[in-house]
Amino acid sequence: MSSVTHVARPLSTVTVAIRTLAVTLPLLASGCAASGPARHNEGGAASVSAGKYKDPVALAGLRERAVSVIESGVRSPEAEVRANSVEAATKLPSRMENLVALGLTDTNEGVRTVSAMSVGRSRLERLTPAADTLRNDPSPYVRSAAIFAMAKNGHEVDMSPLAALLYGDSSTRVRAHVAFILGELGNPSAAPMIKAAGRQSPGRAANAGQTEVQLMQLQFCEALVKLTNDSASLESLRAALYPSRPEELEATALAVQILGQVRDRKSVDNLIYLASYRDESGNLLPAEVRLSVAGALARMGMPQGAFLAEEYWKTPIPAVRAQCAYVYGVTGGPQNLERLDALLADPDERVRVAAAAGVLTQNQAGSDGRSDDRPQQP
Repeated sequence: MSSVTHVARPLSTVTVAIRTLAVTLPLLASGCAASGPARHNEGGAASVSAGKYKDPVALAGLRERAVSVIESGVRSPEAEVRANSVEAATKLPSRMENLVALGLTDTNEGVRTVSAMSVGRSRLERLTPAADTLRNDPSPYVRSAAIFAMAKNGHEVDMSPLAALLYGDSSTRVRAHVAFILGELGNPSAAPMIKAAGRQSPGRAANAGQTEVQLMQLQFCEALVKLTNDSASLESLRAALYPSRPEELEATALAVQILGQVRDRKSVDNLIYLASYRDESGNLLPAEVRLSVAGALARMGMPQGAFLAEEYWKTPIPAVRAQCAYVYGVTGGPQNLERLDALLADPDERVRVAAAAGVLTQNQAGSDGRSDDRPQQP
């Protein structure tokens, strides 16, 4: 692997925080050097012992703080925070369904998209009338998410607009989003259509850069793995773990996330290697990539990757601290609740919402404190 550590531009958001819903934490940080934390963040070191969270009363108090952060985040002036908050709200759907409903009427297309996807993933049947109206939304992201919401809740819905977007939309990101939705819907009959769309040239999206096209192709691969466990698509995802140029780092981070989501245990050794890889100058890969590895390993039941979050959770870069919170959440365990407790007091709202989502992710995991955080399957 050649040197790819010194990135001239930041890793950007993958499909405007829509690909895996906001809790996967889009890669937004500027300054992606992989060195350790530069200073303590305002949240400070955790002041409580991990053993505290073996006490149900203390744990309930932490969860209430997390709920309060999410309720506030849904009304944030920042669209990214609102979207992340809506997705986090689905971890307690019976209690916070009203927050998802609020997101369905948001002025931002990304928030409406995440909200409609949440209606489908959490089977929020009572919100399907509102989601159904979004099938006429001006945004193709929102329209396709509304179709997903209706289909996942068992409603008869015309799926042909998804095919039209997959083949003909001018945006590679829209086409990638549709492929993701088809993979989440879980109907294997969609696989030939995705394969055909992947073989054709970008068409009207021909002006898209190489990175954009590569990201789209990886999401086509993800859908095919979900639908048919396609071996060629798995190999393409594994191959993307080895960037040869800085421009390929975004695709590498996406491939890492996908391999974690589809539980590709054959990639574990490669993921571990990626987290510890140093170039000829001794530089590690960017924090975002290494933390993506930690999250992927946690999804496959290996908590060891949490030590990577320990390296970065006090970095001055808020998006990286938020990604650490995600890692702590999916890894589970009372010792990681200690870190999430501290991050709930972070000065940056994005980090607080990510920490709240992490707390509620552990809440979903049950009394053993281990988080699985599997994507909901059909």
